[in-house]
Amino acid sequence: MKKKYSFAFLLFFSSALSVFSQTKTFSGERWSTVPLGSMQESDFVILASGEKVFGTVIRNYNMTDYPKVEFEAKGVRTSYLPKDLEGFGLTNGQLFYSRVLPDGEELVFLQVMVSGAIELSKYRGRYFLDNGSKFEELIAKYDMVMVNNQPVKRFTKPYIATLKNFLTGECGVVRYSEIDKLTFGDQAFVSIIQEYLQCSNQSYEFHLSRIPSIQVSPIVGLGFTYFSISPEVENLDLANQLGTNLGYSGFVGVRFHDLRVFPRFSTELRVAFSLFETTLSSSYSSSTVVVTGTETLRESAIYIPWSFQYSLLKKKQSELYLGFSAGLWFGNVETSGGMVDERFVSNNETMISEVPITQALDPRFIPVIKLGTNFRMKGNRRFFTELEWSTQGGYYQFSLINRSSEYARQRLSVQFGIEF
Repeated sequence: MKKKYSFAFLLFFSSALSVFSQTKTFSGERWSTVPLGSMQESDFVILASGEKVFGTVIRNYNMTDYPKVEFEAKGVRTSYLPKDLEGFGLTNGQLFYSRVLPDGEELVFLQVMVSGAIELSKYRGRYFLDNGSKFEELIAKYDMVMVNNQPVKRFTKPYIATLKNFLTGECGVVRYSEIDKLTFGDQAFVSIIQEYLQCSNQSYEFHLSRIPSIQVSPIVGLGFTYFSISPEVENLDLANQLGTNLGYSGFVGVRFHDLRVFPRFSTELRVAFSLFETTLSSSYSSSTVVVTGTETLRESAIYIPWSFQYSLLKKKQSELYLGFSAGLWFGNVETSGGMVDERFVSNNETMISEVPITQALDPRFIPVIKLGTNFRMKGNRRFFTELEWSTQGGYYQFSLINRSSEYARQRLSVQFGIEF
């Protein structure tokens, strides 16, 4: 009888050990985003009770950190903490499950990146490996070390030893030199785990395959610009002003946004054009003469800016961002009708001459700051508006008889566009 009980205990212990030595399985119907009998994908949550509910996880963008989950199903919105859920999945391929971290005490939502014989997961910029028997963090940190009796901060990479400890056997050993040079981050860790599992002929799933590293969207837009001028090198008695201040612009370009690592940052490359026509009025006076002049300016320009934006507020339906750009300005200024009147105070005689007043100094570089917002339209299209300000130093030189001054030009633009 004792032998039978011993055998049963060993069988139970072996089964338990076998279960413990397996990482969590994220395949099959339980973690699928497609409801049974349907072809339409949907977000889902798995309650702590084991019940699976399909609906929508309310999120602003491709988030990777969820302290809690706002979930809407059948018109009812519910807030879940990690203790309330076994996990949840999104239609973009992301999967999260509740777990206590190696150095933690409370459950958190851990993002699964690769699952299989080795599981790679992430939480708030920290990475973890699990092979079913051990669950450890991949750590990179700065340590203070003594160099020539002086404390020096040095970047250390304990994650290298951890990776070598997990990637065992021949398939791991042949990658030791690659691991020694491995950078700390999503792509590097995913790549090395994939290579190892493929070499070992072990099945795995990659849970980021439908989340692009970066999204690329063409953009097109139109706008109008208010131009003003301010003196740089000035004769105090020479006054210049523009008659009409309004110009027009348009652009086409491409936007790179929703970076997987830095979702709030985006960058754009545009090719823009600008049209502006105005009349310059210039004058100065002295005790002997009063001089006035007018001239028509017609300008066209091609502007190629490269900009960087940071989203101050980023939601699924709308976004508010602040940006900076710099680019090249290729302008062509044509002048016509330059007329100068000289009225001599002593005899009240007037001399009229046809001479040019404006010389375009044509600076090539232009910095810009901008504030913008966009709103989601039907499909993936977004409508956006931007307020843009820039200054172009040394843009004009105005000359009137024996007086001259250099002016900078300021641009305040309002632009409207569509992102496809």
